[in-house]
Amino acid sequence: MAPPRMPSEELVEEMPSSAVLPACKKMLSTPNEASSFIRRSSIGKTTFHDGTKNASFASLFYCSRPLEAALTRPVFQLVFAVIAVQCFHICYCSSEMVEGIKDAQMMRFTALELRGGYMPSYVKISSIGVRLSGSEVPWNQVSQEGSAVTIDFGRQVSWDSWYFNTSTESTGLDPVRFYVEQWNGETGGWTMIGSSSYVAYLNTFIFLHGRFETSKVRGMLHEFRLENASARLQWWTKGIYGILSFAIAIAGMIGKESLGKDLFKFLYFISFCLYFWCWVYIWYAEAHLKGDNGLEIYFPVPLTWLVGFMLIGCFEQEYIVHSIQIQCIFVVWGIHRLGGHPYYGKPSPHLVLMYCGVVLTSLAVLIPAFRILQLQKAKHQIMPDKLKYDYLWLEYSSKHTAALEQLEYFIRKRWGSSSGDLRQYLEHDHASPCKLLSDLYVHNDLAIFVLRSCILRWGANSDGELRSQAEAKSYVKAKHVESVATTKVQWAPVKKKRRVVEKAIRVHGGDLSRVLDVLRECLVFERVEDLSRCLEEISQDDGVEVVRVKNRLSENFDANSTAGYRDVLVNLRVQGFFWKVMEVQLVLKDFDKLKSKEGHQRYVAYRNSLCV
Repeated sequence: MAPPRMPSEELVEEMPSSAVLPACKKMLSTPNEASSFIRRSSIGKTTFHDGTKNASFASLFYCSRPLEAALTRPVFQLVFAVIAVQCFHICYCSSEMVEGIKDAQMMRFTALELRGGYMPSYVKISSIGVRLSGSEVPWNQVSQEGSAVTIDFGRQVSWDSWYFNTSTESTGLDPVRFYVEQWNGETGGWTMIGSSSYVAYLNTFIFLHGRFETSKVRGMLHEFRLENASARLQWWTKGIYGILSFAIAIAGMIGKESLGKDLFKFLYFISFCLYFWCWVYIWYAEAHLKGDNGLEIYFPVPLTWLVGFMLIGCFEQEYIVHSIQIQCIFVVWGIHRLGGHPYYGKPSPHLVLMYCGVVLTSLAVLIPAFRILQLQKAKHQIMPDKLKYDYLWLEYSSKHTAALEQLEYFIRKRWGSSSGDLRQYLEHDHASPCKLLSDLYVHNDLAIFVLRSCILRWGANSDGELRSQAEAKSYVKAKHVESVATTKVQWAPVKKKRRVVEKAIRVHGGDLSRVLDVLRECLVFERVEDLSRCLEEISQDDGVEVVRVKNRLSENFDANSTAGYRDVLVNLRVQGFFWKVMEVQLVLKDFDKLKSKEGHQRYVAYRNSLCV
């Protein structure tokens, strides 16, 4: 008994595609029929969890929207939470601004190098002392032993600056590298509190012991103030950094990945602005803060944040890994430049740099490393399948060179290398791209019926074949198929909603309208010449608009992305459903026979490793 036929099916099969529209309208105008074709998806607003749950963590940073994708994972949320805790801890440690030295009993000035490059055996300065709010702090006695000068105050005193006057002798005897210490009777030891060159970070002074060029004018006063001009601004910068980092972590936890991405970009931008402001503060203050090398050290900081912001916010692709790597390079440079030097104050710059170095280096190195390892593992799993496809392609490219070249020439001549409008539109507004998942499934039952009718006609005119429903892999000639509703043919299923969401998020930046293979069908051919003839049939069909042709039977195609598999993909619109883009796969039978369920599962694992 013949299988049941759909209403008006005889009419559709006998019509060209340009005449299908009236029949479709008639079918949709029937109330009972219309309700069967219009099925709104029950899925509401899609989340990034749907599209990223099967992808490997490292690969998320290489998808089309890496920030949002990564924020779906607890590990990345934890990273921002830890960064926030560290920032708050730094703010707590430096909450009291340094206003000078308190409870000091003695001060010691030690020269390390003279202007002529000699190691000093004694210090040649005319005077030395300390001040509090510009007033001289009296001392009990001054003593000199070798290259060190010690001031004994005879009691505990406070001061906020220290100074020395150069001698009246040759400038070659001026100390250009030196450091200053204080003696605290309560702690019972010397503490370094000044140097010929230093960097101020919040309330911490890092002493570099670099060269300080004294004035060539004899007897000149050189005063060193114990203050950080930009300390409060740096404190607020760290506080804002911590608040934003914590907000990003929370946004990821509650499923607001898009908000987290916007906060992340704002974090980079505001960090650039604040650190640039800090640099300007230091630049203006350097004139009266002797020995401050902050201008040199802090210059790369706003530059790093600016480059990072450009990488994640100014391009279509978010280069999050590159941004992290640039931050990592700066931190490593900071460790090299400042690590190991003595310091005074809180927090410890060594611990801060080490902490930042561990976090950033872990992300900058481990993410690419794990991705490489995962790709190698996935490539190893699909290697048997790829070798089969590669061997088959080598055989085809050597035996059917002329036919393959003719195929490529026809595609290039007919459609060129450009693509048409590659977006899905709303049925009632052909100028508005689809935004909801349900929009992609409106009238799909009827649209796929029309596409299959075209497939039967194109296949019949080009000796094409369709996959059979038989258990063993077999095929049936398209010209022998009586109707679209036949049970002989294994038609391609409509793409699952979960995979549509995956593809939109991983490849198309979350744009559902750019997923073009929700509706797809396949034609199989024995010969390359028959496949080319089918392309000619499609190109001559007035009821079809071809928007893109992917010739994966070309020598120029990189088959690594498809694990060696090759075919020709045609994306098109059919009359009556011009708001939809569908896909027709034209496959050589030898390639199709190599496909298997197990091989497809291995390819899915490989695809998840690529996050595509």
